[in-house]
Amino acid sequence: MSTVLAKKLRQGGVARSPLLFQGGNLIVVRDPKRAERVLLVGETEIFRNVALGLTHEQVVGAFQAEFGVARVLVLPALAYHVDYEVSVRAIDGELVCFVNDAWPAVQEILHAASRALAGAAKI
Repeated sequence: MSTVLAKKLRQGGVARSPLLFQGGNLIVVRDPKRAERVLLVGETEIFRNVALGLTHEQVVGAFQAEFGVARVLVLPALAYHVDYEVSVRAIDGELVCFVNDAWPAVQEILHAASRALAGAAKI
């Protein structure tokens, strides 16, 4: 990165990270029950930094410090990025993770459709 660009980014509040990661493989969420920020990180990002000579614990601690979170949850390598596979929402004071799983989705849609059709036939 050019020094001019780096200087402009720092002036805008952007800092360079010493860690290697892809942005889509990290998600910061707020746990409403514990009132704390949690980092969801794909295990690939942990392995990538361990390959640089850090221990697993050092990498997790560095991510925790850099992102200012209370906890780091390492997720198994689901796909290319965590944000492709998981969507997190706070519902009624609880964190709920939505995961794209095609077969159960198809089953739920078919069950809902069959109930709707059965209900329509009773009218």
